[in-house]
Amino acid sequence: MVMGILRGRAGTAALLCAALALASQDAAIAQNRATDASPRTLRREIAAADRDLRALQTRAEAITAEAHVLRAEATALHDRLAALEGQQDAATAARITDRDAVEALVIAQIFAQRGGRDARRAGATAQLISADAVSRAAQRRREADALAQERAALAAAQDALVARNTALQAQLASLQTDISAQQAQRTQLAADLRAAERRVADAAAARRRARTQQASAQRPQRAPAAAIAASSLRPILSPARADVVRQYGETAAAGLRAQGVTLRTAPGAAVVAPADGEVAYSGPFRGYGDVLILNLSGGHALVLTGMDSVRAQTGARISAGQTVGVMSSTVTSPELYVEVRRDGQPVDPGRWLAATQTANRRTG
Repeated sequence: MVMGILRGRAGTAALLCAALALASQDAAIAQNRATDASPRTLRREIAAADRDLRALQTRAEAITAEAHVLRAEATALHDRLAALEGQQDAATAARITDRDAVEALVIAQIFAQRGGRDARRAGATAQLISADAVSRAAQRRREADALAQERAALAAAQDALVARNTALQAQLASLQTDISAQQAQRTQLAADLRAAERRVADAAAARRRARTQQASAQRPQRAPAAAIAASSLRPILSPARADVVRQYGETAAAGLRAQGVTLRTAPGAAVVAPADGEVAYSGPFRGYGDVLILNLSGGHALVLTGMDSVRAQTGARISAGQTVGVMSSTVTSPELYVEVRRDGQPVDPGRWLAATQTANRRTG
């Protein structure tokens, strides 16, 4: 045993599209961050950071397990040393008892058998007793020497355990420092990735806006956007079973005119794509929470905000009726904001929305 030891972590989005229109002007503010790496590069760095973090945590777990074994061995050593001390004390007491008994017996023999032949017999008896005492004393000394050697080996093993445990604790402290630093780096990389994805989305929106503006400039002048009726939209679905609580054009609490409609849904209600389209943007956008923007046919775009989670990725093709998000299940009356734009200008979705809401009530 001794040799073994010694080895041993929704609000409304009425101004959303206007904010997108200004994306190219405030790109410098959006890019004020620690790194300008691309999302692909940042994802690779995050994967490498995760591997390094797992390796550090595995090493820390191994050291912790070894420290547990060392503590168990140290307890066993302590118990064995205590037992040896008891044996040594018992051996010392036995030697003293033997010595005293021999001395008393020899003296008694000498006094009991005085004179002539009795004296000679007493002397012979004393010699036999003395020889036996010497033999027993030698045996006890050998036993004492063996106990002393074992005690010395155990003491050395105990010193080795203490030294090893001290080294392990130092390694564990260093690993914890490295793990904390790696976790901080991982957190920063994740923040950089989100910022990079926002930059890419803003740049894509700016390019689409530029293409739209260029196409609009090449087309004949048309009626003002406010006059474009929602009836120009092809029939589409309602994004959710809900009641309209704020109509297009109504004045909100901040004094702004609503550029979309606000629907009140049931808690945890599913949100579906109203029509076939492509996801132009999906994810958090500035102060608006999670946002989903769909490019529809005929130059229309649909904006949805207020969802608890979005289940569609940027660039994906979406079919009408496909689930794209879920409303909050912890809010009694969650609200979904719906905005429709044509060529970058808001239009009133109230006609088709009212129709689909009526259809929903009839079929529900």
